[in-house]
This record gives sequence, C-alpha cells and structure tokens, in this order.
Amino acid sequence: MTVRAESGPKPAGIYARAHRAVVAEAGSLRLLEFFIGCLIAFVGTSAPGLPGNLPLSYVAVLLGLGIAFLRRPRHAFPSDVRWWTLALALGLAAAVVVSVVAGYASTGEWLRRIFRLGIVVAFALVLGSGRLHFRSVLRGFITMLLVNVPLFYLGLTSDTYGGYLTGIFGDKNQAGLNYAVGAVLALLAFGQRRLGIAIFVVLGVPLWLTGSRTSLAAYAVAVLWMLFSRRVSLPIKIIVGAVLGWLVANVEENFARVGVFSDRRGTDALRDRIDAASLLKLQDSPWYGRGLGQATVEMENRTWFFHNGYWQLQIEGGIVLLLAVLGFTLFVGTRILRAGATSTERVITQAATIVVLVCAWKLGDVFLTASWALVMGAGIRTANRDDGIGQTTAGSLAAATRR
Repeated sequence: MTVRAESGPKPAGIYARAHRAVVAEAGSLRLLEFFIGCLIAFVGTSAPGLPGNLPLSYVAVLLGLGIAFLRRPRHAFPSDVRWWTLALALGLAAAVVVSVVAGYASTGEWLRRIFRLGIVVAFALVLGSGRLHFRSVLRGFITMLLVNVPLFYLGLTSDTYGGYLTGIFGDKNQAGLNYAVGAVLALLAFGQRRLGIAIFVVLGVPLWLTGSRTSLAAYAVAVLWMLFSRRVSLPIKIIVGAVLGWLVANVEENFARVGVFSDRRGTDALRDRIDAASLLKLQDSPWYGRGLGQATVEMENRTWFFHNGYWQLQIEGGIVLLLAVLGFTLFVGTRILRAGATSTERVITQAATIVVLVCAWKLGDVFLTASWALVMGAGIRTANRDDGIGQTTAGSLAAATRR
C-alpha cells in the first residue's frame, strides 16, 4: 500500500490574512478610548447645547481628561520632557499675564482661549503618560478620517469649500492637516505593519481630495524623512531639513497654481491680503504680544484668523510663547538631539512633527490643537520607550509598534 505524504497547510489567502489582522487588532481595542478618538476628529462640528460653540473635539479632550484623572500613569516622563513641559507652562502663563495687562483681549476672549489651550496640553500629557490607551485613541481618530469620506460624498456632512473634502472638519485646510497627521500616526496605531502602511497610503487619497497644498507638501516631506533620515548623521539631518523647508517654500511660491490648482487665483489673492494684514498687525505689536485670542484681522467687514501658526503664537504671547511652544514641539516631538540609535517609532513621530511644523506655516490654527496633542502624545510615549529600552536596533515596524 502506498502512503501519500500529506502536504503542509496551504498558505492563507489575502482575505484570510486580512481577517486575522483585523481580529488581532480588534482584540486589543479599548472601546472608550476608541470613542474618544472618534470624537477628536469632529474639529469643525460644535457640540449641541454647550456654550461658546465648543467643537466636539474639545468635548472628547475633556472626556479623556476625566477618564485619565481616575487612572494611574503607567510611567513617568523623561527629564527633558519634564523641562520642556515646564517651559510650555511658563509660556502659557506669560500669555495670560500679557492678556490681562496689555488690554487688547477681553476677559471672555482670553479665558476661553486659555481653557482650550490648557486642556489640549493636558491631553497630550495624559496620552504620553499611558493613562489612556494611545493606540485605541488613534484608531478611533483614523476610523473617522475614513468614515468622513463617504459621509461627505453622500451629502451627509457639510461642503464648505466648493467640492473639496471638508465634512466633519468644516474647513479644507483643517481637513488636510488632520488627514496628513492621521496618515503618519497610522503607522503607530496598529501592530500589523502592513495594515499601518496600507492605511498610510489610503489616507493619501482623501488628503489629495481636500485640496490643501500645504498638507500635501507636509505629507511628501514626511515620506522623505521616514525613508532617508536614519541613513544620515545629525548635521546632515539638519541641513536636509533646511533644504526641504526651502523646497516647500519655493514650490508654494512658484508652483502653487499649476495643474489642478490653477483655479486658486481668487482664494490665493484673498489669502495674500489676510497675510499682509496679519503681518502688519504683528509688526505693530510689542515683543510680548497682544494676548490670547488676538490672532485675527478685520478686513472687508469680516474677521479673519491668521493663516500662519507661528505668527499666531507670537501675537498671542510674544517671543516667550513662540519659543516655548516651538521648543516643546520640536524637541519633544523629534528629540533630534538625543544620542544613540533612532528607533522606528521615533522616526515616525519625527515625521508627524514635521507635518505639524510645515502645516503651521500656512494653515494658522495648528499648534496647541487636538491633532497637535496626538502628535505630542506620540512623542512623549516614544521618548519614554527610547529611554526605557536604550539602544534600539533597526527592527521592523511591527516590532516597534507592538510594544
């Protein structure tokens, strides 16, 4: 009798592998944090019944803080994060003093503004401390980024910019910022490397549909950073960063109305007038700024917000607030001066921080927002892991994100 050797199990198909990946990710999901992440995406949707037109994203932040207050932190912050947190707190305190003393801002304006800024900073800190399940928050946020697309094209959310993808964000530039940030952070949100990469690529499509040129440029720079930054030394990174900044500025200046963007002359002319009025107001302001809530200009019988996040910080809290926020964002988000090997997780958080820094150049309200808090939470979390594991080998993305 002939005995046939049984062949080994057939390799699973793509659908079976995808099913196992989804089941594995769902098994580690915490629904409460997932719900908070979903709400964070509602940047342009006000919470019904609450005063001051408070967006749902801030309601999510408050909910997260309330839950975090009932939990113990999983780890302490590294010393550099603590120092930069103190610097940021002092910068915000200085902005409050300016608001009270300078006399430009009304009490209601600066109180409302510092409340929002304060809870966003606190949310970034609790994300970094492990009081909230970071990856579940990210997955909720990313889920709403994906869901927003069919909701928008089915006419179930707002269309505020002539067909460009806005939806729950209410503004194409805010949509672009959040899609760019969410795409990069997707690489940290999932234990399955291929799933994170697939979502990173997929989110590039709705990012394009927002029509936000600055966000698209930030996405492209983030890709270049993740591909090449680990291959060069720190001085070269700094030089490359400066060159990339110059390239982004040059492309924005000379090629902003090429191809599919050729119809932007009217809106770009308006933006130029807003920028000119903003710069004039900034130049007429003292070095310590005018106070919180003052990053607006009156033009054509309307109030317009600044379209430059760096100018916004400077006019609200002067050089002190500008340096405090930039220092925290740059050194906590990138930890560029840290010695030793750079982990995969750190490279991703650096890329997400670059998205924030590039977008702030043209999009205005970027720093100290919910999307900024997600990036800074990732930066703090990664800083703790870097210090905890010491020299990190250049392992796979899956190994880095499972920890």
